[in-house]
Amino acid sequence: MLVEGRRTELIAFRDPTGKTTGERLGPRFPNHTPVTLKRSQQGQPKGARGVIVGIAALDSFRVAFGGQVITVGAELLSLHKVAR
Repeated sequence: MLVEGRRTELIAFRDPTGKTTGERLGPRFPNHTPVTLKRSQQGQPKGARGVIVGIAALDSFRVAFGGQVITVGAELLSLHKVAR
């Protein structure tokens, strides 16, 4: 399915009352997106700025911090806003 020009997967869940909700599955961040760490991870301090270089799993990304590339969960990343 195409959403906003990108291919995404949609999956439906049913709660105990029978209500169906659609959830969007797919990458949260595209490649080459600048991101910031919310918590220290694998030797990188909180607030470290990196760039997404690939997708490791459904909700994990390969992120380059300087010369080091590590795998980080999406819940530990936030978009790095560029000051203008």
